[in-house]
Amino acid sequence: MYEIKYKVKISDSDYYEDLKLSSLLRLIQEISILHAEELNIGKSATLDKGIIWVVLKEMFIIKRMPKYNEDIIIKTYPLKTKHHIFPRNYLIYDSNNELLIESSSLWTLVSIKDRKLIEPDEYNIFVEEEDTDFNIDSPRKIEKDNVSFKYDRLIKYSDLDLNLHCNNTNYANYILDIKDKDFYKDHKFSFFEIIYNKELKENETLEIFSNDDLSYIEGLSDNSTIFTAKVIF
Repeated sequence: MYEIKYKVKISDSDYYEDLKLSSLLRLIQEISILHAEELNIGKSATLDKGIIWVVLKEMFIIKRMPKYNEDIIIKTYPLKTKHHIFPRNYLIYDSNNELLIESSSLWTLVSIKDRKLIEPDEYNIFVEEEDTDFNIDSPRKIEKDNVSFKYDRLIKYSDLDLNLHCNNTNYANYILDIKDKDFYKDHKFSFFEIIYNKELKENETLEIFSNDDLSYIEGLSDNSTIFTAKVIF
């Protein structure tokens, strides 16, 4: 099991000194990249050869969000590869070894050129399953609900990452912006799940739809679903 220690920075935190949802996604993304490098399936084995890791789904069970200036431990381990799908789990602890967050995710590999799935064997990409005592559910299908239009957002340069598409961590911010800061004073996250359906590029417009309690959120662009998400407080 791979782990890192991290102190929550002010830039990671929201108005209430909680770790922002987008910061949580970013930390998960970063430890995944670090572990990939240690497993020799990082940049030299992927990006330098014209392929990239893409996250498909993420799910978080949140007992408590870490606070500003808090020391935390983030752990990750891979599960059994299922052809093109690479499952990976995460655990976040406080400094007293109290479990704060459990998370699961599904990843795959695509060609940078045409975004098509690649055969991992052709690039010598192998990930060995780790045996652990933890049993975290995999991300599931999110049940659709009646929604209404909330707002739209034009994707610009600052939203993009090195893959030249809107970074997935940004979607968490777009989801939170459905409500105002007063809402989050009394609504703390206990569960978050997101499914990434399609990438979003510069100068494309994202339309955000949701129901009232944010248990179903959908991001659309040109009538195509970009993501669906679910929040429980």
